[in-house]
Amino acid sequence: MRYQFSSRRRPECNIFRRVLTVCLVLIILFLQVFLITHYVADQMFDDSAKFSKLTEDVQYQSISGASIAYRVHGSGEQTMLLIHGLMGSSYDFAPLWSSLGEEFTMISVDLIGFGLSDKNAELNYSKENMAKICVQLMLELGYSEFTVLGHSMGGEVALNVAYTFPDHAERLILIDSAGIEDLQKGFRNAVPVWIIDYIFQNYLIQRLYFPVGFAEKKLASSELFNQFYFFNRQIPGTALRKLITDNDSGRLKDKLDQIKQHTLIIWGLEDTIIPVEQGYRLEQAISGSSLVVINNAGHLPFLEKPEDVLSAIKSFID
Repeated sequence: MRYQFSSRRRPECNIFRRVLTVCLVLIILFLQVFLITHYVADQMFDDSAKFSKLTEDVQYQSISGASIAYRVHGSGEQTMLLIHGLMGSSYDFAPLWSSLGEEFTMISVDLIGFGLSDKNAELNYSKENMAKICVQLMLELGYSEFTVLGHSMGGEVALNVAYTFPDHAERLILIDSAGIEDLQKGFRNAVPVWIIDYIFQNYLIQRLYFPVGFAEKKLASSELFNQFYFFNRQIPGTALRKLITDNDSGRLKDKLDQIKQHTLIIWGLEDTIIPVEQGYRLEQAISGSSLVVINNAGHLPFLEKPEDVLSAIKSFID
């Protein structure tokens, strides 16, 4: 009996090989673009003179063994503590400084792990401890009573300030704030440090994600992004991982009715990071609070619609 073997390959095998080859080529090109972009960005950000305006007004104070960076703006009789969000810095609030400077002396703080403050992985990165550090900073600077403004994660830190230190926090302003839910649920211990380090330090990944925070994507310019990335590229993955493991997000959600400060809540209607529905829930939970929803704004309304945010704040403090 004779058997004849065909030398022709099945069409399915050829198609599979071609698809696999194309995929491998695309992956290699993708990695090359990432690495080249990151390298070029590193060269640009190593030129400190280009970004001197981002650091020229920064001061430092040692709090519980950690170096805390902060900025002072304005000369008003009232005092305001401003607390930035995740992957933010004290410089985020630059659009508010000049307009509020007559009414307030403003202390914009870099939370531990962010901006130019310490990023030691041994620090306690819970929102409760961040609130304690913020209050200790204000007391060291001679301010015992102040309005607290917090954005996003910084809003939850501000809630902790108001809840834990009611004698120091006179009023509360929350902008697209965390705190009503545990936003880090399911993320804790799930991601290796090296992935966190790569994602949060890679220029292209952050650049691609940056417009998500804006309702009008054209506002997410390279110039504005570079102001954020200048600080974020310095955050080690170990600090971000500690932020995740020290997570106490949402710990006050059943205690918000105990916050008695006069409270203003500001929200971008088109926020896709923390939807406005959570703003309505905060308004219901905090007795006597008022919610101002800003149209055509996302997660960063003080950058997208600064005039509307300032108008809401000034109406609140008058």
